[in-house]
Amino acid sequence: MDWLLAAIDDIERNAKEACGALETAISALAPARDARERGEPVSAILQELLASGGPGLRRKTAERFAGYEQAVTRFRGRIIRSLVDEERMSLTDVGKLLQISRQMTTRLYRRAGEV
Repeated sequence: MDWLLAAIDDIERNAKEACGALETAISALAPARDARERGEPVSAILQELLASGGPGLRRKTAERFAGYEQAVTRFRGRIIRSLVDEERMSLTDVGKLLQISRQMTTRLYRRAGEV
C-alpha cells in the first residue's frame, strides 16, 4: 500500500479511537451533571465518578488522543521526508511551506528516517 494512504488510514483510525474515547468521557459526566443539578455535594459526585472508573477513563482518553497526535506526527515526518528526498526541496523551504520552524522540520525529517 502507498505510504501516504497508509498514513492517512493510521490518522483516521486513531482519530476515530480518540473520538470514541471522548464520547465515552462526555457520557460519563452526564450523571455528575444531573447529580449537581439535584443539589448533591461535590464529595458525593466525586465518589460516583471514582466508582464508575473515572481515572481509568481519563487515562484511556489521554492515551487515545496521544495515539492520534503520534499518527499526525508520523504523517508530517513522512511528508517532509518525501518533499526533501523525492522532490528535492530544502528543509528551510519545507518549513516555510508547512509554517513550522526549520528546527522542527529537521526533527520531523530525522524522526521519519528512524521508522
